Amino acid sequence: MPTKMQSRTDRSRTTTELEQDREAQDRRASFVRAVLFGTGDLAELRARAKAYGLDPGRPYLAIRARPAADGEWREVEQAVGLAGSAYR
Repeated sequence: MPTKMQSRTDRSRTTTELEQDREAQDRRASFVRAVLFGTGDLAELRARAKAYGLDPGRPYLAIRARPAADGEWREVEQAVGLAGSAYR
């Protein structure tokens, strides 16, 4: 059975991990906005694209989608042509 100290440490670690996840998500969203709106330093955007596994020289198509309330992401992937894709 965990002690109070272990529980507090586990909660603190979980909170820290959640904060790191949110910060990473914010950085990704900021990158996407900069690319879509053409803002930001081109060299920095290229470097960030590479860091995210994107080829800066390749054309991409931006799609915003979400499944219906009773739907699944698989259906969205099929609708935009990503079915069977590694991009999940």
